[in-house]
Amino acid sequence: MIVISEISLGAEQKFAPLNLETQQQQIQKPAQPLPVTLLPDLTVERIWLNSKNRIAFTIKNIGKGSIVHDIYSKVFVKLTYVNFRKTYPLGILDPNKLLSKPGGFISYTSEIEISSMEKVID
Repeated sequence: MIVISEISLGAEQKFAPLNLETQQQQIQKPAQPLPVTLLPDLTVERIWLNSKNRIAFTIKNIGKGSIVHDIYSKVFVKLTYVNFRKTYPLGILDPNKLLSKPGGFISYTSEIEISSMEKVID
């Protein structure tokens, strides 16, 4: 075992000796296990045009955790099409809090109507 009890810079500059007892005590302390927190994971599963050529999408909670209800006012979905940008609060998209549970999903149809052929990139 190699122990460094002093660190020096040249012959004249020395730093204070290390307190090895304190370091050994800290190493020997049993670590407390961290609590496991299951987290939600929201993903856009599908984007399509409905029968009226409006952009629609499905969002699903693929995580193993639940969404805390006060988070609904802090999470937003941003939808962009050409020059149209719309930000939807999660609380508006999911008023019944279906996404709050693992496996929960919602579908939403935007007000954006497409009048020409477009490629969807997801």
